[in-house]
Amino acid sequence: MTFPRVQLEPVYLNPEAVARAVGGKARGNRVTVHAPGHKKGSPEISILIDPSAPRGILVNCFSGEDPVAMKDWVLAKCGEPEFTPGDKSERPDPRAHLKLVRRAEPPKSFSDYHLVSKGYHHEVTYDYTSEDGEVLFEVLRYGHATETKTFIQRHPDGRGGYLSGRGGEPILYRLHEIAANATDPIFVVEGEKDADRLASMGYLATTVPNGSWPDDLSSLSGRTIYVLADNDVAGDKRAKAAEERTQGIATVYRIDLPGLPEKGDVSDWLDAGHSQDELEELCLAAAPVSANDNKPAVQPLSIFEWTVDRFVGEAPAVEYLVDGVIPLGIPGMVSAAGDTGKSFALLELHRRVAFGSGIYLRPQCTGE
Repeated sequence: MTFPRVQLEPVYLNPEAVARAVGGKARGNRVTVHAPGHKKGSPEISILIDPSAPRGILVNCFSGEDPVAMKDWVLAKCGEPEFTPGDKSERPDPRAHLKLVRRAEPPKSFSDYHLVSKGYHHEVTYDYTSEDGEVLFEVLRYGHATETKTFIQRHPDGRGGYLSGRGGEPILYRLHEIAANATDPIFVVEGEKDADRLASMGYLATTVPNGSWPDDLSSLSGRTIYVLADNDVAGDKRAKAAEERTQGIATVYRIDLPGLPEKGDVSDWLDAGHSQDELEELCLAAAPVSANDNKPAVQPLSIFEWTVDRFVGEAPAVEYLVDGVIPLGIPGMVSAAGDTGKSFALLELHRRVAFGSGIYLRPQCTGE
């Protein structure tokens, strides 16, 4: 006998809400997250938000975890009862605590009427290009006689026109120049205007659209990066975000420009009469950002402290722990082929140092 298949009602979950519940990252209708107990490397769990799936999600694991156990874990994080395969019993409405997903709207043709009608005027267009120089999207800056400047984005529609929005993932500004020059240091600034100003001076410079960092930062791997902070709370926040995103893949320096006015940026600093030489001197004198919250206990070594006058006069006499062989107070290394007595010789040396005995004297022992 064939039982009729029970058709469950679709369950519409919000990927962003699921990502917040499990501590993961949402991209479209997919959430990636580390498995419980994992914190490093690539995420081990992929969660597909699918209204037609049981409980509205499909869970895939990539590091040997039990998919059912991980689905139970995800549901528990979202406040849902455990999942049992084949269980069609009535369950609480999973939409009670998660907002319904808004159906994706079709892309709209680009229009700036909402700004122009309010007195704004288009000032500058900033092209965001691929590594090959193809324009992927644009950021447009609009000014106003009395209001604060504002920005909107658009991307090519493939037919000579534009659609509203970015149309894809964010990328680094002036990416094609960074890809073409793998050796020069890179300035990271808060806005496209400052990046263009530094580029006009012959530097590599970049920023991100509206503070949105891309996931793919391979073009910055192994590079030297100078983060130039604007002089306000927002500038400090964005500079710290740049430090966090680039630490571990690059050598990062933060530069707080001296004499910068409130809300000032590097363009203001240069307009005030400061020179490229001053900027480069600040960069060369800066210490790299610590890779964690600890601050260096001592001043970092600078090559400029080791001038030739350090080597004038007679060299200091060398004191030896083992006469003519091992200098006193200087790290060294003992190497030889296997089974030649290295360990025994060092143990004997430690014994003689500890007891203060000479090279030929046996240590004096007391007691019976």
